[in-house]
Parts: sequence; C-alpha cells; structure tokens
Amino acid sequence: MEIDLMKRRIEMGFTREQLSKKLGCNKQQVYNFELGGRPVPIKHLPKLARALEVRESDLLRFVFNRKMKLLEAKLEKLRKAAK
Repeated sequence: MEIDLMKRRIEMGFTREQLSKKLGCNKQQVYNFELGGRPVPIKHLPKLARALEVRESDLLRFVFNRKMKLLEAKLEKLRKAAK
C-alpha cells in the first residue's frame, strides 16, 4: 500500500497540530514529514501507524521512497555540476 501522509491525515480527520500532539513533535515537523523534507524518525513510526491506522511497514516504505527521491535529486545536481 502506498501511503500519502497528508491525504491519510486528512482522511482520519486530524489537523497537523492534533497529529503532532499524538507523535510528541510539533506541527512543522509533521508538515516536513508530509512533504518529504525530512524523513519520519523511526521513533515516531509506531505512534504514527496507530494514529493513521496503517501498517508500520507501509510507513517504512513511504520513508524509504521519499529518501530515495531526495538522494536521486541530489545525485542529479552533482552530475550536472560535474559537467
């Protein structure tokens, strides 16, 4: 199952602030998790999975896929700079 954190949060009826309280972080961090600016820390995965009613493995896949996209973008910039 492919997870879209923002979409799932909205489906579950949570604001970013409400979800951040469940995770023990701030709403800016939730925003960054949703947009992929920062990966979801492993310590938040169990609480996030429970709050969003998804499997932890699906969240791990989301984190991995977002991280790969960020790394691919950085690699592409390095390739262009090396030319």
